[in-house]
Amino acid sequence: MNTKKMISGWSFVVFFTIALLAAASSLRAEEVQINIDRVMAPSHGYDDNDDVRVVLSGVLDSPCLNLARTQIKRNPSAHTISIIQYAWARHDGACKSGDWIDAPAPYEIEVSLGRMSRGDYVIQGLSQNEPVSSRSIHIAPASATTQDSLNYPIVDGMWVDDNGVLLEGEDIKVTFFGKLTTECASIVAPIQVLIENDVMVILATQKMSNTKCAPSLRPFKTEINLGKLRAGHYLIHIRSRHGQVVQQVITVQTPPLS
Repeated sequence: MNTKKMISGWSFVVFFTIALLAAASSLRAEEVQINIDRVMAPSHGYDDNDDVRVVLSGVLDSPCLNLARTQIKRNPSAHTISIIQYAWARHDGACKSGDWIDAPAPYEIEVSLGRMSRGDYVIQGLSQNEPVSSRSIHIAPASATTQDSLNYPIVDGMWVDDNGVLLEGEDIKVTFFGKLTTECASIVAPIQVLIENDVMVILATQKMSNTKCAPSLRPFKTEINLGKLRAGHYLIHIRSRHGQVVQQVITVQTPPLS
């Protein structure tokens, strides 16, 4: 038997198999741009020593789509930041025919823009490379030598009644929790809330009962009533210690006709 011909034949089979697997893999999923319906962030409150974080939200048209990477394009001279969101579009199983299942689902993703120089910026979400949503934000110079200008507790998370889907005319109640940083710390009441159109900024701070408090992490949980909101989408933005934030988008719907 000609050994060289046998090796050559096996090489062709292996190469052909790899090519088929690669083709099949590429058919199973491809990366596509998806619409960004909203770019949400407070217009003020970020300093030039903060990690600036914005929230993107929109709708995935089908369960055949899964969120993928986020692309950020910066134009320093124009103070513009453009964001493109991608998803993996599957083409196997129930998605194989190309007629995607009609079961749209909302998505929400938080994007870090890192530290930004002081100034005014426009953050815009792109769809097919065209701006479809934008938000103006102002980055202020840090007013303190420490990371935080206010004495925030550590906020670990939050939840909103009814999983963030509420009805117009209902009170919007937000519960958030985390850690106080000394043994004699407590949350300052009343908690300050800043309303910027569709953004609710919650500034919870902590106070010490005396000046000789030993460092100690102690859990806390508190609820705040934001009152009634008109139908629409809103961002709940809670400042936390060390320049961090906790954020969630909520949806307020018009009550169904009885």
